[in-house]
Amino acid sequence: MDPYKPTKSDFKVIRELLDIALEREFVQGLEQAVTTINEWRAEGPESAREHYHKVLEELHDHRKELARTYDGLNNRRMEWSMVALLNKGVLTAADFPEAKSELKDYFLRRVEDWHS
Repeated sequence: MDPYKPTKSDFKVIRELLDIALEREFVQGLEQAVTTINEWRAEGPESAREHYHKVLEELHDHRKELARTYDGLNNRRMEWSMVALLNKGVLTAADFPEAKSELKDYFLRRVEDWHS
């Protein structure tokens, strides 16, 4: 068990990091939609319906994933979301403020624990 427990000020930083991660995940969703639209452009207008529904489905699935990660976060769920986002590479150690090295180390240990 890790003796470090995030403080109230740490949770302010965690919320800021979660905002950064959410913005990055919005970009990922939009980039996937653009990829699908470019596939449609390459294949021609005959495949519009198929690609239209594919874009909608991809965005819907992406939104469900975002909801699982970011909706209804209490402090404990924030910690789990941070570990998951670091594990997925959405956030990195470089995203933590320099003044919060103890918080960064805490989450990096949690990610290591995830893999062991």
